[in-house]
Amino acid sequence: MAEITTGPFRAPANILGAPGVAPNFLIIVLKNPTNETQEVRVEVHECPGPNAPVIPPGARCATSAETVETLICNEIVLINSDRCRDVFVTVTAGNIYRVTISGDIDLKAEKVEVSVVGTDAQFRFHDPSMFFRHEDFIKVDDDDDDDDD
Repeated sequence: MAEITTGPFRAPANILGAPGVAPNFLIIVLKNPTNETQEVRVEVHECPGPNAPVIPPGARCATSAETVETLICNEIVLINSDRCRDVFVTVTAGNIYRVTISGDIDLKAEKVEVSVVGTDAQFRFHDPSMFFRHEDFIKVDDDDDDDDD
């Protein structure tokens, strides 16, 4: 089964260009350009954002303590031919997220196409650091010998 992911990213405190407006939602946009019904699983994992680091005197870097990753969204989505669907996920500023899509998906966008965007509660402002086009996703390594790239 093919699987692609955004990799980890942080929800910012404010949406760029909208002072005082925080992201409240992650929208996963799914489009089926094929002539068949397609099925994907949408998973979103969340880690709490780290506390402020303690960098020892004379050092230039430090590693944060580990935080637990939690599955906050696990949806199986059917999409009919030439249709679109959205999955909405609430987010918390400062936390770390990772979106993974599996099923009828590939990096070439020959099956379901996907994009991700972070937005405010009224869906008026979108943050560029939370925007992932289909081509920005990376293939998750698997043990299959399928040629899904």
